[in-house]
Amino acid sequence: MLEGSRGCVSELPPTFKSTKLDDVCRQNKNPPLCLKTLASDPKFRNATLSDLAEIGFQTAGLDAVKIQRKFLSLLNSPTLGSKLRAIYAECEKLYVDASAKLVAANNDFRGR
Repeated sequence: MLEGSRGCVSELPPTFKSTKLDDVCRQNKNPPLCLKTLASDPKFRNATLSDLAEIGFQTAGLDAVKIQRKFLSLLNSPTLGSKLRAIYAECEKLYVDASAKLVAANNDFRGR
């Protein structure tokens, strides 16, 4: 059982209590989020360690795209002030960059 994540682990169905998953997430800065993220993918049950890494890259990439799109929609608000517009534009750019870097990292990982 992961220290500090008992609630998360106990909320997972018994079939999700994978030793492999526990071992991977124990090394993460946020074990409950790691468990929730990796266990949310249906491929997780039969995943190798490489598969778990790819699930993590894909999930993080999809989340980055969702957040980037949210900032883009906020930028389209006609009542948005210039200060917030500049902040949202910078955030949107950072999430575009993050998405691209996650894709590149996943490609590099798969190519090793």
